[in-house]
Amino acid sequence: MQNIDYNKMLDLTLKELYDKTSSSNINLFQVFSNNSILKNLSSRDQLAIIEKLIKDGYAEFKQFDYEYYYITVEGILFLKAKGYCGKRKSDKILKFWNQTKNVFLVIGTISAVVLASLQTYQLYQEINNKAENKALPIKSKSLNQTIPTKDIKPTMEHDPILKK
Repeated sequence: MQNIDYNKMLDLTLKELYDKTSSSNINLFQVFSNNSILKNLSSRDQLAIIEKLIKDGYAEFKQFDYEYYYITVEGILFLKAKGYCGKRKSDKILKFWNQTKNVFLVIGTISAVVLASLQTYQLYQEINNKAENKALPIKSKSLNQTIPTKDIKPTMEHDPILKK
């Protein structure tokens, strides 16, 4: 069994139809007999290739005394756009960029979750620090000693308002 690049064979067949049907239709034998690569294909492969072109809308056939094949406008445009081989290359490139985009999307999502977690942790730490600062006893700035807040009783000596 030979290894056949069917995309290349489809492109070659489409090119043969383009070249040979500019003025008239041709039969199946004429499509595959002029090209040395296409000539070596089995009858099964020749029929499969022409049916694929018909199915995709790039070729059509009319039946008079025998079947005539010709290329459609869609086939001409497709051939000008690099055909099946070009489509395969562009599909591979598109697949690569879609995978790359998905990887960056995952990385971005993970980064956002990590940053949000860090922000939440920092906010939690700030709230805890404020709560601890309120619970700490007041320190005297001049003596650097702790002044108990429960035992402070205003006296006349220390309070200028009560002195009067």
